[in-house]
Amino acid sequence: MKGLKFDGMKKDFLVAKYFLRLTHKISNRYIPLLLVSSIFKAIAPFINIIMPKFIIDELMGQKRIDHFILYVAITILGNGLFELINRFFDTKVDIANMALINGFELYMGKHIMNMDFEKIEDPEILDLKEKALFPINNQGVMWRMISSIITLVQTIITIIGLIALVATLNIIIIIVIMGIVLLNAFIFKKSQENQFKFHQELIPLNRKFGYYARLTSDFSMGKDVRLYNMSPFILGKIDEYVRESFGGFSKLFEIQGKYNGLSNINIQIQMVIVYGY
Repeated sequence: MKGLKFDGMKKDFLVAKYFLRLTHKISNRYIPLLLVSSIFKAIAPFINIIMPKFIIDELMGQKRIDHFILYVAITILGNGLFELINRFFDTKVDIANMALINGFELYMGKHIMNMDFEKIEDPEILDLKEKALFPINNQGVMWRMISSIITLVQTIITIIGLIALVATLNIIIIIVIMGIVLLNAFIFKKSQENQFKFHQELIPLNRKFGYYARLTSDFSMGKDVRLYNMSPFILGKIDEYVRESFGGFSKLFEIQGKYNGLSNINIQIQMVIVYGY
């Protein structure tokens, strides 16, 4: 079992490494842009973590109005500045995401054009094509994966800062918080595994649905559809796939709702413990 998990982690690492190289090949500015954006987002929360301490100390201590105004001004201006910077980078990242997706579609198109003709309509090849394109076009999996890697960097930076801040706290509080964080990480992992399994099962269904959906807007098929009265058959197939897809999504959202609910409860418990302390 451990060997299988290790193999799975190794495979995930190799896939991530491949896509990072491919992303850099398509757009060499994309990853540095995300990295700079993540650094600013990691630093921003410390304004609201550190400055309230000085404000409360001043109100509970010497009550110097000039110091109090200065601390409040730093908090407000700091939040405003980081908000503008992060919005700026968010806009840049959104534009870069579109360019990345278009670049990947061009990359895929070149590979498809170089394939042997007899493989173009091979169901196995079509399923592989759908597995590659559907997550990218409909779920943004490519930029989300890279964003997750950058978010990991952002989280590491934040954790290092927080460790320095909470080093003087009660060790039991730190252990409780870390326990809740690890529990939420486990819940998130199970949630991601569930989503991945569902979307893998959905891919063949999406390809079939897409085929019949394209027939409804293909003017070259209009004559055949009317001549052979194919409309009920085509619409029946579309309705069948929609119902099957809807049932699958209903189960997915029900399971994901439970995972999200548990995670939110854990976060609220964590907040109660921290603020209570």
